This record gives sequence, C-alpha cells and structure tokens, in this order.
Amino acid sequence: MLRRDWLALALMGVPLRAADRAVLDLLGEMATALSGGDAHDFLAGFDSSMPGYGQLEANVIALTQQNEILASIVLTNEQSEGADLVVELDWMLEIRSRQPAGPLVRRRETVTCRLAKRKKRWRVTALSPLGFFSAPLH
Repeated sequence: MLRRDWLALALMGVPLRAADRAVLDLLGEMATALSGGDAHDFLAGFDSSMPGYGQLEANVIALTQQNEILASIVLTNEQSEGADLVVELDWMLEIRSRQPAGPLVRRRETVTCRLAKRKKRWRVTALSPLGFFSAPLH
C-alpha cells in the first residue's frame, strides 16, 4: 500500500454528515503534498486571503526546505456552519532534519480548519494553530 493510500484511509475514520468526498480528497492531497515536501501543492488547499496565510506560507516553505516530513491526518469531528464546514483533525507530523545526524521531531495536535467553497472548490479559510506547521529549531 502506498503512503498516499494510507493517508486517504486515515481520513475515513469518521463518517461525514455534511461534507462531500471533495473535502476528504482535498485534505488527503494536502497531507500527501506535505509528505512529499511540496509546499506549493500543500498551500494550494488554502484560500490565500485567510488570516495568517503569509505566516503559514513562510512556515511551510521553511519546514519543507529544511526537513523530510511524514504527515497523517484523521478526521475526528466535523460540523456545518452555514455554507462553511469546520473540521477537527488529529494531525501528526514526523519531521526529520535534512542535516546529517539531524534530529527527528514528532508532533501531534488537534488542528481545526474552516473550509468554504471558492469557485466550486473547497479551500481552507481558517486554521488553528498556525504554528503547528513551523519548522523546528535545530
């Protein structure tokens, strides 16, 4: 089984009530992009006008340039708020420094995302905590 297949399976932990398959696909694509070190594709899942996007972009670029990453997410809760969807994700990162004999850092946290449709596609419009995606200090 490929890593991206495992990531997609992890997303199916909680049956969705309000979201469609496109939300699961987006979250899976984001986790796969981060695991592949592709900051651009990971950030494509966000609305660039969201609060804190500049900080998130800088964090993710530094994270992917300095480290090898294994990302996995499990959907633990979701609720509709009007046309938006708020999801809670049990997000795990294994971050290994690209430096020789560099450290391995493991992070696990509940990450809350607000999603909205932008031009018929779901996009993350708010994320908390933003610092979860910062590069560790080596």
